[in-house]
Amino acid sequence: MKEIENPMVIDSLWRDREKEPEVIDECLGCLEDIVAGEDVYKFVSVTGETVRVHQNSECCQQYIGALAVCEIAGDH
Repeated sequence: MKEIENPMVIDSLWRDREKEPEVIDECLGCLEDIVAGEDVYKFVSVTGETVRVHQNSECCQQYIGALAVCEIAGDH
């Protein structure tokens, strides 16, 4: 008896149709690509440029940390 292969499990059939994700911008927190479909924060910076940052705490902290000065509240 001849076996029939399931086309859903053959890599070569779907890999040829798979597209590379569309790169939208660069995250200014982690400096990695932002691709279509990812959750991001988008805003206009004080310089007027559009900024996108991945919507996760690490990217937000890295972006803010690069722009701000860390201090203890109440200390002068």
